[in-house]
Amino acid sequence: MISYSWADMDLAHRIFKHLTEKLGYKIWLDQEQMHGSTIQAMANAVEGAEFILMCMSETYKRSANCQSEAEYAFNRKKHIVPIKMKKDYVADGWLGFILGTRMYIDFGTYEFDKAIQLLDNEIRLQKKKRKDAKVAS
Repeated sequence: MISYSWADMDLAHRIFKHLTEKLGYKIWLDQEQMHGSTIQAMANAVEGAEFILMCMSETYKRSANCQSEAEYAFNRKKHIVPIKMKKDYVADGWLGFILGTRMYIDFGTYEFDKAIQLLDNEIRLQKKKRKDAKVAS
């Protein structure tokens, strides 16, 4: 699932298209799969997601819907992969609290192809860690 502010829609959709069309990931994106109640659709998306790709920016932090979605994912202990959308953005407040010390993928600094490669590597690494943890338990 990609969680983003509509102000960051262009980059979020570009990430979505690359991950789904070129790398074969199945990802929920609100504009593609939103039906019925917005809150219920967001809750269903979080509940069904293996990972939450959280597109952090100042507009994300100011959005009540983004905050609700992020807090729900955090409370459900979903794996969050932070994506920095703008070069100089630093998460603080509630968003900084949720993200903590997680490493982020920096689409604000790196060229798109480099950042998407880093994101793909992070998703693969986290999938492997989850698989290994299930085998160990």
